[in-house]
Amino acid sequence: MTRIARTVSLLLVMFLLAAITVFGQGIVTGSISATVLDPQGAVVPGAEVRATQVETNRVFSTVSSNAGVVQLPSLPPGTYRVNIQVKGFSTYNAEQVAVQVGKDTGLGPINLKLGNTAETVTVEGAAPLVESTTDQISQTFDTKEVANIPLGNTYDSFVLFSPGVATAGSGGFSNNNGAELSINGQRARSNNYQLDGQNNNDNTIGGPSIFFGNQDTIGELQVVTNFDAEYGRNMGGVVNYITKGGTNEFHATGFEFWQGDHFDSLQNQEKSPLFGFCPSGVSPSTGCAAAVVPQFVQNQFGGTIGGPIKRNKVWFFGSTNFQRTRTAGAPFASNPDLTPTANGIQQLQSAFPNNPAVGALAQFGPATIKIGNPTFSNIQNVPVSADGGATTVPIEMGELTRFLAQPGSFLHPVYFSADHSVQRGLPRTSGSGSRPNRECPWAQSADWA
Repeated sequence: MTRIARTVSLLLVMFLLAAITVFGQGIVTGSISATVLDPQGAVVPGAEVRATQVETNRVFSTVSSNAGVVQLPSLPPGTYRVNIQVKGFSTYNAEQVAVQVGKDTGLGPINLKLGNTAETVTVEGAAPLVESTTDQISQTFDTKEVANIPLGNTYDSFVLFSPGVATAGSGGFSNNNGAELSINGQRARSNNYQLDGQNNNDNTIGGPSIFFGNQDTIGELQVVTNFDAEYGRNMGGVVNYITKGGTNEFHATGFEFWQGDHFDSLQNQEKSPLFGFCPSGVSPSTGCAAAVVPQFVQNQFGGTIGGPIKRNKVWFFGSTNFQRTRTAGAPFASNPDLTPTANGIQQLQSAFPNNPAVGALAQFGPATIKIGNPTFSNIQNVPVSADGGATTVPIEMGELTRFLAQPGSFLHPVYFSADHSVQRGLPRTSGSGSRPNRECPWAQSADWA
């Protein structure tokens, strides 16, 4: 192994170790539950249960308790295959079992059929019509829903599609970032924004602190309007962004959003003759300014890439997005005030050569500063007196207009994650109705399975 390869390997190991040493404080996982029964409805203890994540082949295993209860907590969101085996019964397979963040996917009572484990009964998983394991009310927007609606970097606006949510508007009584949401009648500052379960609240003015500009990075957008004690902190609701992770398949995306001025119209201050613009049918040669739609170009583009570093073991995912905004200059005019033209300054210097005010005009005056392509209109001779009125001379003056360019903006955030997995069994359950302790998810998308 070359020195460069050893260095890269060492850096990768250090990154993974650093990632798994920080515990997450929020909710970034879901769970699967079921009750295993025989054909007569009696509970079946000791059944071996394996849940395999389709995207990564990560395996989570446990056994049913003495009461036949199956609990698979702390599962990363995704699609799973659930396999149940026990001696004397046919193998049970549930396909396409969806696990969402903060939710328990209840498979309900599962009646095994008599037979041997070589026989397999396969069913398709489906979302339960009624949430029977918690009183929590939540709604989840998946990655396809988020990507199909281009909202720029205000994806918390999706919360407005949830029942019990309205925009606070002028009733917010405070400054807020983002969509200013009122959930269940609470203040806009009473919401808890999370990013992969971590605190994403702007404690200064309320609302989210970090905004997403790349919709392809979001795996789920979860909205909890009636939450359990595990969330806490705020009385309103919880808005949780869950980012994607790498899988066993290489996948990349790219996007571009463009917004321009081609369909824009002029505002009153950009076309009114009161501001020096030409009325309809009047040529700028008469001294007025032509009304032109100001330039505005915004490009928002980026992409994602993810895949395996080592299949079934280590995965990576990275994304970035760029936002560039370019605008034309805005007109600044001195009208109705008059200021000396370049010729007028020369006249002042000839008439009052030792006057300090004339010297300042010649060095720093409006006509001297060439930024914004200054032009004069309504030029006229104005009598000017100095030295106590002893000398009066006509000085050329006019109304000055210049176009000052607005500063453009450039934004390019980068996101990267790496996941590392080894197979392990979940804690076994025993006793009637007992359940394993909830495990803390790992931060920085480094999950041990």
